[in-house]
Amino acid sequence: MADKWITLWGNSISCDKFSPSNYAKNITLRYIATTTISGEIIRLKFSNVYGYEDVKLTKVTVGVVDSENTVSDIKTVTFSNNESVVINKGKYLYSDHIKLSIKSSDKIAVSIYLGDYTDMHSAIKITGPISKFQFTVGDFSLNPAFDPALSDVTDVVYFLEDIDVLSKAENKAAIIFGDSISAQSWPEWLILRLIDEKRDDISVVRRAVSGSRVLREYKNLSLIRYAHAGIKRFEDDICSVCGADRVFVFHGINDIIHPCEGESFRPISDLPTAKELVDGYKQYIETAHKHGLKIYIATITPFMGCGDQVVDREDLRQEVNEWIKTNTIADGYIDFSSAISDPLTGDKLLKKYDSGDHLHPSLEGGKALALSVPYEYLK
Repeated sequence: MADKWITLWGNSISCDKFSPSNYAKNITLRYIATTTISGEIIRLKFSNVYGYEDVKLTKVTVGVVDSENTVSDIKTVTFSNNESVVINKGKYLYSDHIKLSIKSSDKIAVSIYLGDYTDMHSAIKITGPISKFQFTVGDFSLNPAFDPALSDVTDVVYFLEDIDVLSKAENKAAIIFGDSISAQSWPEWLILRLIDEKRDDISVVRRAVSGSRVLREYKNLSLIRYAHAGIKRFEDDICSVCGADRVFVFHGINDIIHPCEGESFRPISDLPTAKELVDGYKQYIETAHKHGLKIYIATITPFMGCGDQVVDREDLRQEVNEWIKTNTIADGYIDFSSAISDPLTGDKLLKKYDSGDHLHPSLEGGKALALSVPYEYLK
């Protein structure tokens, strides 16, 4: 059986927030991706879909992180046999194929040198136990390590959307679709769970944008980073992941908590009914099945205490969660709410699983979510 392309690591590159420092020059970015699938040939996908100007990647390299935590076997990446490439605004592109031997649990380092002034809007913020990214001034794309005195860490991924590997036809990718909670730790804990279980046949690929909602979107300079409404971006996001056969949806909390009295860009009229939010999930399910993907919906986790505007919205969360747990059109559900809520109240996060804002899970909370995914959903 012939090999196929599988996305082994990826994120939903969106639009970084506007600020006076949205340009960079003469810097090297280095991104580390933990693999769960083996292969001998990879390719890189870069996105400028949300950019406002063309972007030049002066040099890109890739290598494997060794036992000394430095990068070895560094290779220069080419694009139609050229070392530099321009990504037009609103577009994406793939690199040439790269011979690089990788196996499950390896770490791949992708370094991007930006020599010219560069519009830094195509980006996504992600965090977690294995997201360790760096930047430094100058071209250090071929260096095994950055000088600690001349470099710093970042949690923003610019331009690098996916890493694909040519792998066995029976292997597959699982997509995580959602908002900030899925841009944080639980997908990475799921990767670590798969490694602990010695799995080498399935990857985990994020398609999560902080602040995003199922039904609504923002047309505002400071909020445009929350991206398109889920019902608009879902099909493109799931179809952009190579080799995917399933999608885990954990989305909808922002539809409930964002609307606010007296705010023009998130008016209370944005607050959906349970039926409207369920109709959004039904659209996700129909789209996933149309493309041959299984789909699992996660219950919405508690948010009581995250703001005064949410005190009367617990009934809405419960009504939506009841539909998620009883519907017969999705391929299954994951009870994330029960996994991290305080069993005494049910409407709050358990203290050890609360990051402190009463909305986002702590690292331990993210781990609990990953462990609650039924084993059969990962077969």
